[in-house]
Amino acid sequence: MKIGQRIYNSVFPPLFEPSIKEKRLLRYMYPTINWEYVRYYNGLPWFMQNSFAIGTALPNAYDRRTVHVYFRDYHSMSPQQRIQVLVHEAFHIQQYQDLHSMSEKTSGWGFNRRFMRYYLGWYYQGLIQAIKAPNRRWSNIGYSAYQQHPMEQSAYTHERNFCSLLPQYQAHMIRVFIEGYPHLVCQYTGDESCSSPSLLAHILGTVTAVMISIIKPMVDMLLVVVALLLGGHRKG
Repeated sequence: MKIGQRIYNSVFPPLFEPSIKEKRLLRYMYPTINWEYVRYYNGLPWFMQNSFAIGTALPNAYDRRTVHVYFRDYHSMSPQQRIQVLVHEAFHIQQYQDLHSMSEKTSGWGFNRRFMRYYLGWYYQGLIQAIKAPNRRWSNIGYSAYQQHPMEQSAYTHERNFCSLLPQYQAHMIRVFIEGYPHLVCQYTGDESCSSPSLLAHILGTVTAVMISIIKPMVDMLLVVVALLLGGHRKG
């Protein structure tokens, strides 16, 4: 792929749709989510391409309603890996909804939504705790903050509960599978999963969310101009 197209795709990755079976499972597991406001993209945004993430759920920087699920490379994953990431990211989408950070009820714009303010705040709080730890390793502080992030811990717990039943999921129709394991149905992610970080961390998270909401569209525009000059274009 030419460099211009790679740059363009890092700003606006190609849109795709999960399989019918995958979408049906998500609708059974998360019945209260309004999926009209969720879009799926094959490729991580430019600011996450060197991270350890293989998937992420981020707000649309250009509106106040929709949430985007990004895969590093959906098409190269096994069916088991795909559904594992989808179940995890869908839990975050439920958190967006529970925190009024998607659909018509959203307060804020772009990345400046309550979910992102809380998420970034908890990450800062984890960073502060990791820095204070007596046996800290500076190279591992960011990942340590991620591991103890309460909004991630609850998502991973739900993901593990599902993965422990993968053979049953693969062997049964989705409706029968969900009826047999109703604890997999998530209609609300819980008060602990959606709680606010400390005041200082919340302020840091809010400032960061506002700055991203302002800066990201400007960087996107610059990258698109460069991509177009180098032969990149929108596909589809």
